[in-house]
Amino acid sequence: MHKMNTKIPHDQPKLVVPDTLVLPDVEKIRLGNGIPVFLLREGLQELVRIDFVFRAGRWYESRSLVAAATNALLNEGTTRYTSKQLAEALDYYGAYLQFYAEADRAGVILFCLAKFLDKTLPYVREILRDSVFPEHEITLHLDHSRQQFMINSERVSFLAKQAFMNTIFGTRHPYGRPVVKSDFDHVGRPDLVNHYQSCYGTRELTILVAGQWTASMPGLLEEHFGSTDWNHGHQGTEGPHSYDVPDIPKRHVVEKKDALQSAIRIGKPTINRMHPDYTGLRIATTILGGYFGSRLMKNIREDKGYTYGIGAQLVSFEQGGYFAVTSEVGSQVSRQAIKEVEYEMRTLCDTRIPEAELQLVRNYMLGNWMRLFDGPMVSAETYRVLTDYQLDDTYFQKAFDELKHMNGERIQSLARAYLDPEEMTEVIAGIY
Repeated sequence: MHKMNTKIPHDQPKLVVPDTLVLPDVEKIRLGNGIPVFLLREGLQELVRIDFVFRAGRWYESRSLVAAATNALLNEGTTRYTSKQLAEALDYYGAYLQFYAEADRAGVILFCLAKFLDKTLPYVREILRDSVFPEHEITLHLDHSRQQFMINSERVSFLAKQAFMNTIFGTRHPYGRPVVKSDFDHVGRPDLVNHYQSCYGTRELTILVAGQWTASMPGLLEEHFGSTDWNHGHQGTEGPHSYDVPDIPKRHVVEKKDALQSAIRIGKPTINRMHPDYTGLRIATTILGGYFGSRLMKNIREDKGYTYGIGAQLVSFEQGGYFAVTSEVGSQVSRQAIKEVEYEMRTLCDTRIPEAELQLVRNYMLGNWMRLFDGPMVSAETYRVLTDYQLDDTYFQKAFDELKHMNGERIQSLARAYLDPEEMTEVIAGIY
């Protein structure tokens, strides 16, 4: 018998980093009423994704819960169709609608075969232009949301997140305004109708189309969404302008005596995508706690065993942003865990990162960047960054180039500017 060759080859495939990102071709047009449309032709399947994006998030709501409730109830009936009729019609053509409400934006995403767009777009038009928000559906939605809120309020992770946002932005700020149980009793149909009429008009809308759309696509969009009478009688959404900067405490504790684990959030308000330091700060954040081999994971999970997982994130909003380290740790070690987080922040500020570690993180992030345009569905989500923040088409290539050429000196400089542990606010939910 011949012996099997069990020798493992030592030669690894050569790592190749492309010089440029391969971005989808984007055609930009405007409908007759001024709505901007971005057309991304990608993919092999005859599947189309259409994002209808409105300036209708929490930043523009009159009180807590209004933006989310309005968006969630868009498809619960129009003057022409009941919610059942809408659901059955879309299901018949194999179409699917996804609804979302975020800090700044809210919208509807249509997934559909290209050949059925002429059949499905009229129903989307009805939802976006003529929703009626039945009282009984509002009551059901608020009852369900209240129950979910009460369940979440028993979780230390939820309590820590809400307290953190309240603390760093202030309780009157749209990004920090807390949700309390009584809010569910104060939201009514007039609030939703007003938000709908103020925020879901032509002046607030951007449309993104991705997939194998046909030559008839622009005409269909013009037919169903290009008329000048779709303004709901408003003059454009301004939203709030300024808020007093809160007196942010160093530490905020939400006590939960019976908690087996304590949720911690350590961070502060910081820059958003429009700031020139944003890409560099994302790299520093990744080094600290943005991937499985990060410094926080090695120290607090692997070495100390305080948690199953810990991470750092840099979150961007249109009107600001924040940095945060988040984790759930054993209640008896919450103080020690916070000290270790501060230690890793201080180390990043005081000591230049070794080139080998920087190269590892760079390769990890470059791989993630390449996946940002891996297919039409992902490309549409990525391209929304440009439209939401009104960035030009060179944004991603510039950020890609900055990532490739980032050095340890720059990382240390950014850490000193933004990640000083003395400037952080600590929020602990549970036992401290």
